[in-house]
Amino acid sequence: MIKRSLFMTVAGLALLLPFGAVAQSLDDIEAMSPEDRRAYFEAMSPEERQAKREELRAQKQARWDSMSEEERAEAKARHKERKQERRRQHKERWENMSEEERAALKERQKAHRENLTPEQRKAMREAHRQQRQQSNDESG
Repeated sequence: MIKRSLFMTVAGLALLLPFGAVAQSLDDIEAMSPEDRRAYFEAMSPEERQAKREELRAQKQARWDSMSEEERAEAKARHKERKQERRRQHKERWENMSEEERAALKERQKAHRENLTPEQRKAMREAHRQQRQQSNDESG
């Protein structure tokens, strides 16, 4: 009976090993498609998700700290290019929407905002304020 339980445990862990090894590092997660990344995180418990986020933040910070000034400048330029591309795509999607689709999207956004707690609203306003200030600092 003990051998059977041990065998089942080892077999179960062996089956889970490939899934656990899918994304062990920041590079692995960055290489995933957005859909795969979403599925990877959704498969975790909230505690595992938070632990993984903290681990990835630490890896990102370590990577940033190890960069030279030139590498940091290149990374900032790449980030800025990706941000501009996302904005361009967003604007293009918006322009390609019908008036009905735009109205539906605005309604969903309004409903989402109404469901926020006062603390969440305050945090959102502060985040937007910081983004605007950062954007103004970069352009000016």
